Amino acid sequence: MYDHDATDIGRRTESRSTATGGVGKRQNTSANDTKLVLLFFILVVAVYTVIIQHRFQLPDPDGGTKLHKVHGRAEMAALRLQFQSHTMGNASGSASNPLSAAGSRANAGQMLDKSGAGATTGGGGEEDKRRQQQQQQQKQQQEQQQQKKDGAAVGKGAKAANVEDNKARAAAVKAAMVHAWGGYEKYAWGQDELMPLQKGGKNSFAGMAATMLDGLSTLWLMDLKPQFGHAREWVAANLNFTNIKQGISLFETNIRVVGGLVAAYDLSGDKVFMDKAVELVDLMLPSMNGSSTGIPANTIHLGQPSSRYANSASLAECGSLQLEWTALSERCGNPAYATASQRVFWSIHDVYPDQGLVPTTIDRETVDGAPYFSVGAMADSFYEYLIKLWLLGGQKEDTWRKMWEMAVDDVLDKLVGHTIASNLTYMGISNYGHLQAKQEHLACFFPGNMALGVWTGAVSGEKADRYLEVAKSVARTCYEMYDRMPSGLSPESVNMYESPDKVSEMMPSPAYNILRPESVETFFYLWRITGDEMYREWNWKVFEAFEKHCRVEDGYVGTPDVTRANPEHGDTQQSFFLAETLKYLYLTFSPESVMPLDEWVLNTEAHPFRLPKGIKTISSQAGKGKHHRHWRGIGSFMTSS
Repeated sequence: MYDHDATDIGRRTESRSTATGGVGKRQNTSANDTKLVLLFFILVVAVYTVIIQHRFQLPDPDGGTKLHKVHGRAEMAALRLQFQSHTMGNASGSASNPLSAAGSRANAGQMLDKSGAGATTGGGGEEDKRRQQQQQQQKQQQEQQQQKKDGAAVGKGAKAANVEDNKARAAAVKAAMVHAWGGYEKYAWGQDELMPLQKGGKNSFAGMAATMLDGLSTLWLMDLKPQFGHAREWVAANLNFTNIKQGISLFETNIRVVGGLVAAYDLSGDKVFMDKAVELVDLMLPSMNGSSTGIPANTIHLGQPSSRYANSASLAECGSLQLEWTALSERCGNPAYATASQRVFWSIHDVYPDQGLVPTTIDRETVDGAPYFSVGAMADSFYEYLIKLWLLGGQKEDTWRKMWEMAVDDVLDKLVGHTIASNLTYMGISNYGHLQAKQEHLACFFPGNMALGVWTGAVSGEKADRYLEVAKSVARTCYEMYDRMPSGLSPESVNMYESPDKVSEMMPSPAYNILRPESVETFFYLWRITGDEMYREWNWKVFEAFEKHCRVEDGYVGTPDVTRANPEHGDTQQSFFLAETLKYLYLTFSPESVMPLDEWVLNTEAHPFRLPKGIKTISSQAGKGKHHRHWRGIGSFMTSS
């Protein structure tokens, strides 16, 4: 402004001088010019002074103002200290409000920058920069602390919401059990299985009330005591095995009926259940005497030795007695059951001492078999029971643990394959050395069994890491068997193809679903052992598919074709749906204090048997487990060769 006015004055003076002309006039003009120059100089000085005053005026601690001329680093530092002292002293409430003090210091830094201090020599600008950085760091730390507090509050809220969600989910599964049991109780009471659509029942297991006995432990766990009491009354008054004359499946009778009775006794302490179990196993015991190896036939007649004309037995049929019979021996004090059942394991061990995988079908006398290996149909629970018998014996009989470890090693070496499109890992079938790329739903239990072995310390180090990683990978494939189907239900098995196309790498064969439990079993174990919420979500999605497509007016049924978005219905409510499928789903959404895995072991029908005290786990050995105990195993009925 001032420079602009001075220029205008000069231009107007020059114009008048030119207009008057003459020497005298030129002299007068010179005098006037001198005065004008002097006036201009005075004005310039005044303007400069005002500008300097404005730019370098700082607050005076005494209340007035002082002018500071900054020359170097020392004076800059002194000036900063004086300014900070002034602002800290005059800012109202700054001592009690850290955020207010920080704000004041930031404003002071901005004022110093505007004063031109950053342009002085000696590095004063660098100090300002460092100071601003410190202030920003303090502000960020304060914000982070507040975010942590807010996050902790949100986390607690999310955790509480998650707990409530899981309570609601557990309640939904419990309601499904009430629905399934209600149809059985109404239309098939005392029979083996319910046919919901026909509103009737059928006897698939010689009329031993398979669904009732299979459902006992699930009813108890869900605190459905009226239903449990009703079943207990029927068992005490009506369950009779002496009138069964037809041939029965040794395997199915044992895992469903014997297992259900022993578990009901362990849970309730009611001796009526143990008495019935002893009565039945005493009638089954002669079937173990039909061969020199003690390997029974698949089909037996109660009270009679196994027929010598039945030359072969499936691995699962003869290798899934040991848990139930050993538990019964422990409870009733009769070692005969444990001895007879474990003799089968010893006979297999003697023929295959250094081989993990055993032929799926074996000769009852020689224990030889064709090189057909699987962890699915006709073989599955033999491998499952090796590790669980080791646990039931207080982790003392290392032979069972070693047999299990060798089996898992062989599975990883000979049965595991991968697809190209999605890199899905599956456990196939080895048939005369050729790997059949097939994932059976029945084999989907194995990842959970591997995880259980890792958690209980059956293996350690890099091997344990590998076991768990493969278990997770195969579990993913088992989930995809549900997720990729239009119905959201898994087929009985899938063929895996080395196709670059994701759609055609997994093809159902066959496509039916009968409410099997193996996948939800594995997801339950992986949830309990890894704590990964993903497995809970998987089980919930499976449950939702059951609810959508398998629930009918009086129960639950399977479907012949899962590739349909709205599949047709079958008409059988499998007893294992109540014993296993719903139990594993319920446990998935229940607190870990419900059925702790270091206190209970579940048979292949998900019937829980109480473990001896002192089971070692990875958590307890690290001193982090909720159920940390000193190791003490009983194992008094673990037999040796």
